[in-house]
Amino acid sequence: MKNSPNRYRTPKAQDNVRELEKELSFKERLFSILALKRGMNRLSKWMLIVVLALAVGTGLTYFGFYLFDAAYGRNLQSITYTSKHGILSKQQMLNMIGVEADTDLDSLPLDELVEKLNSHPAICSATITRKGTDMLHVDIVEHAPIAFVEMADSAITGKSIRLYVSPEGTLFSVDPELHAKFNNLPVWLLNVGDVKTFTPGAKLSPELCEPILELIIASNSYDLLELPAISTIQCPDRYSHQWRIILHLENGTVVFMSKFADIQDQLYKLVRIIGHARSVGKRLKSVEIAPSEYPSFRYADEDS
Repeated sequence: MKNSPNRYRTPKAQDNVRELEKELSFKERLFSILALKRGMNRLSKWMLIVVLALAVGTGLTYFGFYLFDAAYGRNLQSITYTSKHGILSKQQMLNMIGVEADTDLDSLPLDELVEKLNSHPAICSATITRKGTDMLHVDIVEHAPIAFVEMADSAITGKSIRLYVSPEGTLFSVDPELHAKFNNLPVWLLNVGDVKTFTPGAKLSPELCEPILELIIASNSYDLLELPAISTIQCPDRYSHQWRIILHLENGTVVFMSKFADIQDQLYKLVRIIGHARSVGKRLKSVEIAPSEYPSFRYADEDS
């Protein structure tokens, strides 16, 4: 195997070669194989240096963007909020989840925050979603109270516990701060057997709730001059075939309605009777709307 021509050339010998090349003409030097090789070697070295410099510069640039994004781009700047029933204010929601501005979004355990909101007895469902790189959106659906609920035998047992019931029949705890505007709701007295356990989270049957919900919604369409506020509602237990819904109005009148007849029509008849009593200066003691076709009533000053 032949050795390359310059393999054992000493630095002094290389200098002598360069001196000899200087004696050649420019054209001869330009096309000299040795000169061409030397130029290519120099070009390769410079290209390698440029490539390395570009790689290092690109890496430093991306690292700088990463540090900037970590420091500024992923921090929480704002939280938007929607509440279906307007019961829970934004500040109350923020107090529950305990999230402050400039918190690192990547470190926020969103699933745990949602679980914390959903564990509150007044909340039906909650979702938290990211918006962009620096925003969160919180959406809350609360249980909307339609009435207080209490066991009818609470006076006998001495355990007077009062909860709320939602239109879906879910029982939940009363929160004085959240539910201040619902203090005047009627009290629905439940019977033994209406609910398995009288505790937050328990659910009443739709059949039991439907006439009561319809009654409360229909009564809200009248002002207090037409129909005094309902203080208590009582129905027979669900195993009974009795027709009565018993209302106690705040003016002391007791009203007997049917859970099988049209609720709105019965309330309309009741309002007309109350209006007639007011026009003659009488106070009603009791009104029986159903089951007969023609309602009957008694004034407070009449003999029993």
